[in-house]
Amino acid sequence: MDESIRQKLNRVYGKGFYDGMKATQKEQPMNETRFNSLYKGLNDQTKRVYQAVPIQEKWSVAQIIAEIVRVSPSKNDHRSVLFCLNALKNAGLIKESTMGTWSRVTVRARVCEPAESVENVETKTEEIVMPTSDTKKSEAVTEKTTETALDRIGELSSQVIAIIQSLHKLAADIDAAAIEVEEQIEKINKDSIRLKKLQEIFKDLQG
Repeated sequence: MDESIRQKLNRVYGKGFYDGMKATQKEQPMNETRFNSLYKGLNDQTKRVYQAVPIQEKWSVAQIIAEIVRVSPSKNDHRSVLFCLNALKNAGLIKESTMGTWSRVTVRARVCEPAESVENVETKTEEIVMPTSDTKKSEAVTEKTTETALDRIGELSSQVIAIIQSLHKLAADIDAAAIEVEEQIEKINKDSIRLKKLQEIFKDLQG
């Protein structure tokens, strides 16, 4: 495949991937259940990198590495940390700014209301308005729809990544096949030259 065509395709694929990932990384809090599910699936090294990423601020890779070393002195090269950061970004746990800095995605924690004393409950009895069954159903449907939409966005992002990886593999396979064809053509040309030489030798012998 022509190098200029491949570069153009890579730019198109890269732009589509970046736009798709950017759309999924808008500042929308992740629900706690989904966060726990994603976090449990991380390996130890990726968890250490996640814990070093700030919540409110935006840090560069160098700052994150410095924080990892401060908390747990160990060898952490730039390449492995960047790999973990990209894995966390693809999972939707952190986000990257246009300046190449990183921060965590906000997690919406479940809030448990403190139990009130019997005295307070009796005082507020007249003020409490119990929701109707229709209201409860509406709230449940809204929450379920929101979580389903976020899950769907995550699934679509994973599909985009898989498609891009498949396209890169396909491009590599096409290049390999092209090289093989060129080698076969070159071999055929060499065999043709040898055959012509043998024919000339036979003609000389017959003459």
